[in-house]
Amino acid sequence: MNTTSIYSGTPTISVIDNRNLEIRTLRYNRISAEDPADEYILRNTYTALGYLDSSMDPRLLLDYQDDSGTLPNIRTLASLRGEALRSESVDAGRKAELFDIEGRSVWFIDANGTQTSLEYDVLGRPTAVFEQKEGTQSPWCRERFIYGEKEADAQTNNLRGQLVRHYDTAGRIQTDSFSLAGMPLHQSRQLLENWDHPGDWSIEEESAWVSLLAAETYDTSWRYDAQDRVLAQTDAKGNLQQLTYNAAGQPQAVSLTLQDQAEQQIWNRVEYSAAGQVQLAEAGNGVITEYTYEESTQRLIRKKDSRQLSSGEREILQDYHYESDPVGNILSICNEAEPVRYFRNQAVAPKRQYAYDALYQLVSSSGRESDSLRQQTSLPPLITPIPLDDSQYVTYAEKYSYDRAGNLIKLSHTGASQYTRNVYVDKSSNRGIWRQGEDIPDIAASFDRAGNQQALFPGRPLEWDTRNQLSRVHMVVREGGDNDWEGYLYDSSGMRIVKRSTRKTQTTTQTDTTLYLPGLELRIRKTGDRVTEALQVITVDEGAGQVRVLHWEEETEPDGITNDQYRYSLNDHLGSSSLEVDWQGQIISKEEFYPYGGTALWAARTEVEASYKTIRYSGKELDATGLYYYGHRYYMPWLGRWLNPDPAGTVDGLNLYRMVRNNPIGLMDPDGNLPINMADYSFVHGDLVYGLSKERGRYLKIFNPNFNIEKSDSPAMVIDQYNNNVALSITNQYNLEELMKFQKDPQKAARKIKVPEGNRLSRNENYPLWHDYINIGEAKATFKASHIFQEVKGNYGKDYYHKLLLDRMIESPLLWKRGSKLGIEIAASNERTKIHFVLDNLNIEQVVTKEGSGGQSITASELRYIYRNRERLNGRVIFYRNNERLEQAPWEENPDLWSKYQPGLRQSSSSRVKERGIGNFFRRFSMKRK
Repeated sequence: MNTTSIYSGTPTISVIDNRNLEIRTLRYNRISAEDPADEYILRNTYTALGYLDSSMDPRLLLDYQDDSGTLPNIRTLASLRGEALRSESVDAGRKAELFDIEGRSVWFIDANGTQTSLEYDVLGRPTAVFEQKEGTQSPWCRERFIYGEKEADAQTNNLRGQLVRHYDTAGRIQTDSFSLAGMPLHQSRQLLENWDHPGDWSIEEESAWVSLLAAETYDTSWRYDAQDRVLAQTDAKGNLQQLTYNAAGQPQAVSLTLQDQAEQQIWNRVEYSAAGQVQLAEAGNGVITEYTYEESTQRLIRKKDSRQLSSGEREILQDYHYESDPVGNILSICNEAEPVRYFRNQAVAPKRQYAYDALYQLVSSSGRESDSLRQQTSLPPLITPIPLDDSQYVTYAEKYSYDRAGNLIKLSHTGASQYTRNVYVDKSSNRGIWRQGEDIPDIAASFDRAGNQQALFPGRPLEWDTRNQLSRVHMVVREGGDNDWEGYLYDSSGMRIVKRSTRKTQTTTQTDTTLYLPGLELRIRKTGDRVTEALQVITVDEGAGQVRVLHWEEETEPDGITNDQYRYSLNDHLGSSSLEVDWQGQIISKEEFYPYGGTALWAARTEVEASYKTIRYSGKELDATGLYYYGHRYYMPWLGRWLNPDPAGTVDGLNLYRMVRNNPIGLMDPDGNLPINMADYSFVHGDLVYGLSKERGRYLKIFNPNFNIEKSDSPAMVIDQYNNNVALSITNQYNLEELMKFQKDPQKAARKIKVPEGNRLSRNENYPLWHDYINIGEAKATFKASHIFQEVKGNYGKDYYHKLLLDRMIESPLLWKRGSKLGIEIAASNERTKIHFVLDNLNIEQVVTKEGSGGQSITASELRYIYRNRERLNGRVIFYRNNERLEQAPWEENPDLWSKYQPGLRQSSSSRVKERGIGNFFRRFSMKRK
């Protein structure tokens, strides 16, 4: 089944209209080579201006042929500038949004009728966010933003222009000081006094807002090197993490000092390949992890963990060998550290095998599981102690069926028990729930208008907040009494800050609370009003895997476990925690997983130690509800589906509930928005990412989940940040009154503005490529900042690029255009720097011919510049499309098209696209790349 023959005759075909817009995508699928290929057609329609109007997946398109009333998956009404004013999704419902003249969102309404409005100051910075729930009389102020210009010691603490206090949906986060590079040095978090009532900051006086906060503050501080890399972090309980880096800027060693204790080395050394992938990691407990990659594809083919014995020899803890097909689908994973086991005439090998259809969807798997397993939606019975004997293993096999929209509709399991799970999917959408028995579920009653599931199981209702985030799961419902429940509180970015659960007993109520802070989780257990456990979980994420240290306060540690227990997680290729080991390298727990995240085998040294494992499948936290928390959504591993639609929209296709494109062995989802293949993404400090802004933003989140171009403390990953340093250096020479005068007459301002020379700009030595940026710019007048602004002055108004933009900083589109190519020049002259170029939504034919908007964008000119300098770049440019790394450059994919490229050809001014929107930025000092 897994031979390449099933892929024969199953191409992906794009049908393009005379405007170079993709109107059909044809894909062909089969499960076995003997089956005829089934044609899947996706249809797109566009407006007269070329904006996407509707999309319909193969399942709904087939229904449409019989019923013309079938609605497409999504319909969009775009403004003249291409902004989505209204979208109607069969999965997520109807939404509408309005923008101001600068392209900023000012009003939004979701499918459940919640209206959100935003206010900005004269500099275009957000100052307040209001929400009004459907059926209420007036809005609530859910967020307030306070900036640092008027703060005491604003200059001393580098607060000017910085967000210093943010009153959000969880309370307040305050930053007291910043580094010269804009990195936070000290930050404190306060929570709402009453978590059951969302914060309302409507009163204009800040003193009234403070009264809504709990008294306790949680302080975190950081220290950085000259390149903005974190050297040290002190968490809210005084625990200190310290990092060192190699010459390439990659984490090399990590230490941890618990408060009032001696320093411990968490990672002694981490070594990397030339491609930036970890090759070897030596932990402080002596465990060594070694990675082996296939030379030509850089795919992982072996991962071995071993520990030091007192005899000096090394014991192999786990040794994963990976076998893949030519396109990278994993066919088998074998743990050769374990033997084949025999029991009752059955051989149970430590090997998992997988098969796929022609669309690379997983259709079958086999492996081993615990002999005590039954159909369940939570953890299986724990086996203690370790090691397990042969009688506790049996083999299993699973088969998976999907509809034409990619919904997993049937899972059949054979092993310790036999069962089948069926998912009933709505005929007109991808909303679906577990079908238990013969009755057809009521889909309309099972979801709200925004597509949020209303019950986890019958009798276990779910509650959602106004931002379509899960707020409460009722675990036990009692008539006339209090329910057992688990509830959640989120910050403004949608990340979970607090988890709280209550459980009633005959005599009292037990309450568990977890507070999530940078590098720290605080867990408090109360029985009635008495604190029975106070636990700090210090989390070290840098290095080659997560390390969690359990520190109990006030002698509240349970019997059977030592205080300050170090727990190293040894993971598989997806980040799933398969082994936990202690400071001596001894195994604490062992876990194996089914493809879609259920636990197949669960064993531990002791039951009490097992109860403190929370990070499991794909490196995510498993809640008591049985749901995995991914960041932006919750995942149901027993059904292989998300609990609600993708908040990022259709970035991963038209099915907003589908999990990792139904390929859970090869793909992972870092935060609940977009699946990726980690083998395709290797990013080294100092690399740069190029592409259209929206598409580039998705990949930036993959390379570094902490990247946010709106925040000054984001790592340097795009050339825009370097250009911003130039613009900011120019702007800082003038006071607010002078800047306001410049805005009245930009052409006059162009004659007066002075640009510092490179040696004065170099004081902004914040980014790893800054010296190259300055030196190459000084050597070539085309890229020199003073020369660029002199050219603007002498040719003001000649075209879009020869003018000033003064709404936030003193800048020019010509700086962005030339500066973007300067980043490519850096890569051409510095063999350590790589360009990661995102091709998504680029019309390559227009790029080559320079016709239309697609041929005149800055991103198009960057790609042409790379083509002209391809020999100098010599393999330092990596291309991506559809979230996958490409083996060939665009000119290698289509040499005939690129043979038509004429470098000297310029489009006439009459046909040049109006690029007014290019000057609208990533909300903070960054140009919108069209």
